[in-house]
Amino acid sequence: MKLARFSGVVLNASLFFLACGKPMETSGIKIQNGVLVPETELSSVRLIAIQNSNGTRPCTGTFVNDSQLITAAHCVDSPSDAWSVPIYVNLGTNPDAQSRWVKAIRFDAHPKYNRRENPVGPFDFGILTLPPNSAPTVSPLQTLRLLPGQLVTIAGYGQSSPSNASIGKLRKGTNKIAQLRGGVIDTSGTREPILGPEDGTSVSVNGEADQGAPLFLEGRLAGVDSGGFYQSTADGTLTFVSRYVNLITCDARDFLASKLKDATAKICTLRERESEKFYPH
Repeated sequence: MKLARFSGVVLNASLFFLACGKPMETSGIKIQNGVLVPETELSSVRLIAIQNSNGTRPCTGTFVNDSQLITAAHCVDSPSDAWSVPIYVNLGTNPDAQSRWVKAIRFDAHPKYNRRENPVGPFDFGILTLPPNSAPTVSPLQTLRLLPGQLVTIAGYGQSSPSNASIGKLRKGTNKIAQLRGGVIDTSGTREPILGPEDGTSVSVNGEADQGAPLFLEGRLAGVDSGGFYQSTADGTLTFVSRYVNLITCDARDFLASKLKDATAKICTLRERESEKFYPH
């Protein structure tokens, strides 16, 4: 079995089959009904490895400037003023290449994030800071107001199967915004593979290892995967709801503007704040 080596620390690649502390038991650990894509297609989206007492688990993050990524806070699962777990980001196409893994310098979680009270929700995101000029490319932040029914793109590094000895492969898919409320974006679909060609055009949902993964609207980062749950529709169909942090709310933008360098994010204008009162996200 191949070993992934991070700055002198040797990690068994099989440890990547843990997502948020849970064994991955089904093929639902990846983006379902999506398509494998080369990293060069979405090179701002990176595989993240978080080491803790339970081993190593994968998450996904997105570069928004040359040295900072946005990901889910629960991936790190530590308050911003006390995080201590080693975090590494893969900057290359070969997960086994030691030189491709870079250790994060700092992590800042949203100040309202509480891993015990609200592990999934509008505050479940944070910023990983790496050395300058680490990003292969960056994805700009979206500022347009989101609307139900808009077509979005999702991407992530969930494993393709529990028996796969490689670290995550990048997949992407499409879906539509189902609803917006309370600072979160919901999309829904099935975790069962849809029969037919795997071309990325079917409704896609995130898997367990895609935590922290991006949601793009018109090529700009609009959300971060926080988690999900199953629910039944009126006709009894079981669907899976993927829940994303809405990065376009004024609360989210205020936090990002306070932590991201080089004016990567901009705080809401007075007009946008007033509009949000009448059209809450």
